[in-house]
Amino acid sequence: MAGNSGIPSKQMKIWIANKRAQLKKQLIKEENARLRIENDILREENRQMSLMQSRKVCGLCVLKAENARLRAEFERLQAVGAMRQNIANPKEELGSSSSAFKTPAPSIATAQPNPGAYVLKDEPPSM
Repeated sequence: MAGNSGIPSKQMKIWIANKRAQLKKQLIKEENARLRIENDILREENRQMSLMQSRKVCGLCVLKAENARLRAEFERLQAVGAMRQNIANPKEELGSSSSAFKTPAPSIATAQPNPGAYVLKDEPPSM
């Protein structure tokens, strides 16, 4: 090769050695870049797995938390229902005339009226 190009043999050997070194250096740079990208991908995957592991909770713990949440929601809804019922049917105060002077209703379970029970005038008392 050196004879055809007019360059001395020693200079051609140095040129070829330099070319090989440059090529090797270029291949190493490309390999390093590829490995760096692969390393970044693996590092991110490792970080994601570590996060998942730290957030991992046993099934029983999840069920207990869900049970507590549902219990609190149930109690809240009971309170809302009781509040709505009180608004729809307010409790009468002791001093109100409608509740203070009511007479007890006759007992349906027995054939005889309770003593002090209110008896309708249309029906004769049973004895």
